[in-house]
Amino acid sequence: MKAVIITFNGEYKSPASEEAFVNHIVESLDLARKEGTNIQVKIQTLDDKETAALLLQKVMESVSEPTPTPTKADIIRKFCKTIVQKIGSPALMDRNILNQEIIKFLVNSNKDEVKLPLSIIIEITSEAKYLAYVRILNEYGLKVLPTLVKDLNPVFKFV
Repeated sequence: MKAVIITFNGEYKSPASEEAFVNHIVESLDLARKEGTNIQVKIQTLDDKETAALLLQKVMESVSEPTPTPTKADIIRKFCKTIVQKIGSPALMDRNILNQEIIKFLVNSNKDEVKLPLSIIIEITSEAKYLAYVRILNEYGLKVLPTLVKDLNPVFKFV
C-alpha cells in the first residue's frame, strides 16, 4: 500500500470543483500504474482538526522512540578512540611521552566532554568487575589512564 498526502489550504470554488480535482488525481494515478495491475483508490477529505491530529500523532510516535543509552564500555571505547586520534598510537611512545601526551590532551579538552568518561575511568581498579574496561584500555594501549587520572584529578579537578 502506498499513501499520497496532499494538503490543500483554502476553499474550493464549489463542491463540483472539489470533485473535478479529486477525479483529476485519480486519473493521474491510473496513468502511473503498472500495466496489468489495478489501483484501488480511497479518498478521504480531512478537516483542519483531523489533519492536525494525524500530524501530531506522527510527531509523538517519532519522539517516543527510545534512543539507546550507551554503556560504560561504549563510552570508554569512544573516549579511547578520541585520545588515539588526537595523540597518535600509544604503542609508538614510551611511558613518559605517553603520559605527557595524555596530560596535554586532557588539559586541552573541553571539561564537559571528558567528565563522563573520566568519571568511569577513575573508578577502574584491578578488581574482576572492571576487567572488561581494562581490556578496552589495553586494546588502545591506554592501560595507564586510570592511574594517571587518579594522580592528576586532585590538581586538575576533571571529575
